[in-house]
Amino acid sequence: MRLKALLLPLLLLPGLALAEPLMKVSPPAFSEAFNRYAKKLKWPLVMASWPAAAGTHRAKVASGLTVTAEAVSPDSLRRVLLHCDVEAHCSQAMFAVALGLDKDADLNQLADKLQDFITQRLDEALAEDETLELDGVVYQLSIDRYMGRFDFVAQAAQPK
Repeated sequence: MRLKALLLPLLLLPGLALAEPLMKVSPPAFSEAFNRYAKKLKWPLVMASWPAAAGTHRAKVASGLTVTAEAVSPDSLRRVLLHCDVEAHCSQAMFAVALGLDKDADLNQLADKLQDFITQRLDEALAEDETLELDGVVYQLSIDRYMGRFDFVAQAAQPK
C-alpha cells in the first residue's frame, strides 16, 4: 500500500503517465458538427457551443437528452457520453454524436452500422460489454430497460 502511495504522484506528472488514446476533435468543433448535422437532417436537437478548453462540457440537446464530454485539452476529447432519459430522438442524437466525432464519415455507412449495432443491443443479441469500432472510435450502448434510459459512450480506440 505504501508503494502505491509513493508511485501515484509520479503517474500524474506530465510525460510519465501511460499514453491514453484521445479523439482529435476540439470541443467547439464537436458541438458545431453536432449542430450542423442535426440541422441538415432536420432533427430537433441543438447543442450549446462549447469553448476550446479542457474540462467537462455538458449540454442538454433536447428534452431528456444530455451530452457530456471530457476534454483533456482544447483540441482533444477523452470521452463523449449521451444520456437519454427518454427514447424520443435518442437514436438521432447517437448519430449526431458519431458525426460530430468523425466529420469525414460516410453518412450511409455510419447510419447502417450504428442502426445495426443499436438494434442488436435492443434485441439483446449483443452483450452489454459489446462495442462497435468505427474509424478509431469505440461506441458502447448501455440500456436500463426498467428505467427506460440509455447511455451511449464514445471514446478513442486503443492503438493496434
